[in-house]
Amino acid sequence: MLFETLIRWLGQFERHLTKTDSFISVSNKLTLNLFINTSVVLYIATATHSENYWGRGGLLENTGWLFMSNFVLVRLLSLFNPAHYYRKYQRSKLEADATYMNLIQSEANELFEDEPFDVATRYANNLNTLYFAAFYASMFPLGLILGLIDLGAGYWIDKYILLRRSAWPPQIGSKLAEEMMSNLKFLPLVFVVGNMSTNSMLGTWSFLNGVSLIVALVYFFRADYDFIGDGPEGFRDINTPYQTARQKFATVHYAFHLYTSYRSMTLQIQ
Repeated sequence: MLFETLIRWLGQFERHLTKTDSFISVSNKLTLNLFINTSVVLYIATATHSENYWGRGGLLENTGWLFMSNFVLVRLLSLFNPAHYYRKYQRSKLEADATYMNLIQSEANELFEDEPFDVATRYANNLNTLYFAAFYASMFPLGLILGLIDLGAGYWIDKYILLRRSAWPPQIGSKLAEEMMSNLKFLPLVFVVGNMSTNSMLGTWSFLNGVSLIVALVYFFRADYDFIGDGPEGFRDINTPYQTARQKFATVHYAFHLYTSYRSMTLQIQ
């Protein structure tokens, strides 16, 4: 929470042109911070200072507990957010007694408006779950299943919060989703580094580790995740069904024709 607040405060000095760029910057920095403070710090603190890998209080047990605590702190705490219920309590008191709080109109509007949906933090939490599960997959295979459960629960929880308990989010472009999807190219590399760390820790190093590292690096530099927002060129394929393409018409038009969109709206208003 402290690092997230610090990252957002420092992001104010980066002078991003759009909300989308701001969310991308926050999400990337927060993802890196979460990965270092979970996967890397846990490995350094446990594996390099103790040979108790599998016993009580060892690396394996700490990894399992970190999976569970991440689920509780991130998913359940967002669902049962104390700030949300405190805001509801204040609303009910103010509705019952208008003199309960001396508020001006703007403060009352803010109280009765739901919290904004934090897209950047959600992306960062999901990516960190993937990286954490991949890093410890060779040592803790159960983490893959726990990570899948975490992502599934997070999807439904975030969907509920977005539709039922959030204010209207700011207009953002598809660039945010594209950038977050492109971060998936780090997954094979994270998995290989985690596997190499486990083999080094257990003394089971082999030439296959070097081969897997080369494959992961080749994939990292050659992977192409540019399949979400292709711009107007993405609709030139005559084989693209209308039902598939129509979902992007408005987004692509506003993204590539900002002036004409603004001009047409102005003329309609006039």
